[in-house]
Amino acid sequence: MSDSNHLPEGHATQQTGVALPHQRLRRSLLRCGCALAAAGAWLQGCGGAGSLNGAAPASSPASLAGFTQDPERAPIHTSDLQRFAQVFEAQAPGFGGLEAALQRDYLDAGTAVLKGFAAARLGSATDLAQAIRANPAFYAGLVQGLSRFTDNPALTSHIRSGFLSLKAVLPGAWFSPTAFLVGRLSTGGTVVNEGIVMAVDLFSLSASTLAAAPNGFVRRNLREPASAALTVIHELAHVQQSIGLAFFNSSRRTLLETSLIEGGADWLADQCAGGHNPVTDEAWAAANEATLWREFQTEMLSTDLSRWAYNQNTLAAGRPGDLAYFVGRRICEAYAAKQPNASQAVQGVMRIPNALAFLQQSGYAGR
Repeated sequence: MSDSNHLPEGHATQQTGVALPHQRLRRSLLRCGCALAAAGAWLQGCGGAGSLNGAAPASSPASLAGFTQDPERAPIHTSDLQRFAQVFEAQAPGFGGLEAALQRDYLDAGTAVLKGFAAARLGSATDLAQAIRANPAFYAGLVQGLSRFTDNPALTSHIRSGFLSLKAVLPGAWFSPTAFLVGRLSTGGTVVNEGIVMAVDLFSLSASTLAAAPNGFVRRNLREPASAALTVIHELAHVQQSIGLAFFNSSRRTLLETSLIEGGADWLADQCAGGHNPVTDEAWAAANEATLWREFQTEMLSTDLSRWAYNQNTLAAGRPGDLAYFVGRRICEAYAAKQPNASQAVQGVMRIPNALAFLQQSGYAGR
């Protein structure tokens, strides 16, 4: 996988065509923390639970370095993985100087995306060191398999193909840097101001990592490295939504709005990458779709997401978590089926001015 960062500082501001609304995008991405996060609810942001607290909107377009409208030039970084492996192998098995080494040789030396992730969610070198010491066998297995990311042309090609597919149907799309890195077993994919975070912790399925998985959340969400491409496109959808969805910036999104954000991102991954990574039991949801829809309609204007989204750690007996993703994707599928072509479908899903109007236009009725 390539690790080039040949775009000039602030390159996104130099693009022609659709203007990037810098301040709006930065505010939006602070709220976007997607895919597999471990616990708690935060700003009702897009995906996973976890927390993106305390990061202020940037005051300079420099925070958007590497954003581009050319899908061939969007950087894909793997150097953070190499730096992490060097630290881990030098420190194992005693880990006596782990905090200092992580700070100096991983966090401080890392990509801008890693730095943004550390500030927004990952935490300090001490926090990461605690996770490593608590799960040494898991991290050892992860490090052994890092070549599946750093030396995997098929994965790079799948991601780049998804970028090109999006550009073909959404000419004004923006592409951010993507960085593969190592986290604290709580996040798979998310977005920070600096770009897309792909924490390989949850994309490192192997016999050794599965055997050493510390809890049910990790065991349920461990995936093959190849599936990371699907999550990259899901996260890239959130970059588009941060520009085009009127309600994306809201700190109190309704259940319907949240469902369209997450389900829309899964739907876009289906269109541009050939699939999505389910975060709920979709077979169960499909078998109970009519009942779910009746329940959803009574709650869809509420801002209480506790039964529907970011709730993998608070599951009710017999009911999977994150069902909002499924319902939102089904609404988007119904809407897309009514559009004359793929471009208009993608434009509509990524540029929703009003959630209720979009639902009505979709004609979705729980089947």
